[in-house]
Amino acid sequence: MLNYSIKDIAKIINAKCIGHFDCTIKSVSIDSRSVVGSENVLFFALVGQNHDGHRYISELYNYLGVKAFVVSNDEDYLSQFPNASFLKVSNTLDALQKFATYHRSLFTYPVVGITGS
Repeated sequence: MLNYSIKDIAKIINAKCIGHFDCTIKSVSIDSRSVVGSENVLFFALVGQNHDGHRYISELYNYLGVKAFVVSNDEDYLSQFPNASFLKVSNTLDALQKFATYHRSLFTYPVVGITGS
């Protein structure tokens, strides 16, 4: 289980902090449909060829109670979502990969990959 402060994550992913920073992150999400335990979720707003996670911030904040986001666009989120934390990065996928790499480095057990159809 994760247990990071927003400030710790900001350092790990080299993000600019915007908003409130008093929550503890216990899980991360890249899919707005699978958010569980919303108060302690960090949502990475990934941008792809056919999708943009930034479109779901309002729904996650207003209806699911998510208060922590990693974003890459320059929108003024704090005026829209005054009780939230935003970690501004240039690329959310790169930030997710940095965070995953850091978190994995904390463990010494081997990684096993299972493939097949």
